[in-house]
Amino acid sequence: MENIELREGEQLIRKSPANLQHGIGAVGGWLFLTDRRLVFQPHRFNLNAQLGPKEIALDTVRGTRLVFTKLFGVLPLVPNALAIDAADGESRFVMGERRQWADELGMRLERSSKPSVLPAKEIRLYPSWFIILLGFCLNFTFAGILSAINWKRLGERSLMRYASFYAALGAVLTVLYSLSDFERPFLVFVINGCATFLASFDVNVVYARHKKNGGARANLLWPALIAPISVVLLSLAIGVVKQ
Repeated sequence: MENIELREGEQLIRKSPANLQHGIGAVGGWLFLTDRRLVFQPHRFNLNAQLGPKEIALDTVRGTRLVFTKLFGVLPLVPNALAIDAADGESRFVMGERRQWADELGMRLERSSKPSVLPAKEIRLYPSWFIILLGFCLNFTFAGILSAINWKRLGERSLMRYASFYAALGAVLTVLYSLSDFERPFLVFVINGCATFLASFDVNVVYARHKKNGGARANLLWPALIAPISVVLLSLAIGVVKQ
């Protein structure tokens, strides 16, 4: 069903296909936003036929978060879901336009004098260009570290864990590569570049919004100094080990 019955005086603002995460699975359907409520209308043909329409009054919404789709409801899989925190609990919707939905809900929360989902002006974030530059020029470990710091400062714990995973993966792969006899520099460059973009996923959009709202930039001096020094020290340590 791609439409809902509107109440008297109610206006439809946005709608899109979405999956509602329910237990270890998900239910397909459509998500509707009106000037009064959020309504999830499941498709007629779903494995979980017992789950009916879900409705969330806008005046009960506390905030939104960009989160991961969870495999079996536990393992973070893909960062393409929107969590909506309301008085009766959290609902997670997997959708293709989660950023636009978060912005729309954020504006409506702001109008109703509730906390906004936008970053506070006092928060200092690392710019996406700097994160990607360090990742490309040195190692995607640093892209993961700085991205994780940004997400932590924004209170996005699931995205912080996602970026931290790439930071740890980069460190482990760097050590293994340095100790091995693998000599495929172009392949290593490609892998490092792809991992850099994955580690800094969505950081560019969030930083652009942060700056638009008057947010401050973090100090770039210490990571610009510490990152290359760390690479040199690691190279010296591995050289000693190899001897």
